[in-house]
Amino acid sequence: MALDPSGVQSREEFVQFVAGLASKVKSGDEVATNLSSWALLEAASGWVGDLAGWHLNRGEKMPDEPTWSLMAWILYAALVYE
Repeated sequence: MALDPSGVQSREEFVQFVAGLASKVKSGDEVATNLSSWALLEAASGWVGDLAGWHLNRGEKMPDEPTWSLMAWILYAALVYE
C-alpha cells in the first residue's frame, strides 16, 4: 500500500492509511522522528498551527472543515515535523 495522504477520501481509507502507516513505522520502512506519544501530539499541534501556510505553499485554499485526507496528512506530517 502506497502511503499517500492526498488519496484518503473516506473513513475506511483513513483507517487503512493509519494502519499502513503504523505498520511501516514499526518495520522501519517509514521515517519517524517523533515516536513518543507526546512528541507526536506536539508535532501534530505545531503542524496544524502552520496549516494555513502549508495550504498557501501548495496553492490551495484552506478548507472550512477538515477532510479525511487532511487528517491523514496531520498524522503523516507529525511523524517528522519539528
